[in-house]
Amino acid sequence: MLVLTRKVGEQINIGDQITITVIEVQGQRMKLGIQAPDSFRILRAELPRQNDKPASDTSNDRRTKQRRLMEAAAERRRQTPLSERSASNMGDTRRAKIHADCDP
Repeated sequence: MLVLTRKVGEQINIGDQITITVIEVQGQRMKLGIQAPDSFRILRAELPRQNDKPASDTSNDRRTKQRRLMEAAAERRRQTPLSERSASNMGDTRRAKIHADCDP
């Protein structure tokens, strides 16, 4: 472990992409500023790790999940006979009409 002493306003560079700046020191507490690319995930050590992927991957995960759900729905539609799909749609239409008729 590398141990360094820094004053307020001084910085530590990690490689070419990460800079840590000492912002404030009050007693036993220190406030740090960390500049790093979005692809680096920065967490406090006491927080549980749920996902070790970089932060930039989360939107891709959501898109992948949505795409899989859409593909599964399309596959269910392909496997359902046309006659059953039409009947189920008509049932939904009838229910909507019944509910609309009940509104004051």
